[in-house]
Amino acid sequence: MASTREIQREPIVTDDLSIYRGSWVAVRDGQVVADAIDPVELRDKPEVREDDVIFLVPTESGKTLML
Repeated sequence: MASTREIQREPIVTDDLSIYRGSWVAVRDGQVVADAIDPVELRDKPEVREDDVIFLVPTESGKTLML
C-alpha cells in the first residue's frame, strides 16, 4: 500500500463510470464492485469490503468526493 506521501500515477478506476453518474460506487482493484443511490446503502451491501474506495460519480464533469 502506498504511503500518504506517494503520488498515485495510475487511475484508481479502470471501468467506464459514465453509467454510474449521480450514484455512489465502491471500487476495488480498479473495478466497480457495487453502486447505490447513497453511501450508507452502498456500505450495507454484502459485496462491499471495509477497504474498498467509495466515491460519488459526478453527474457532469467536476470534482469527485472520495471516502
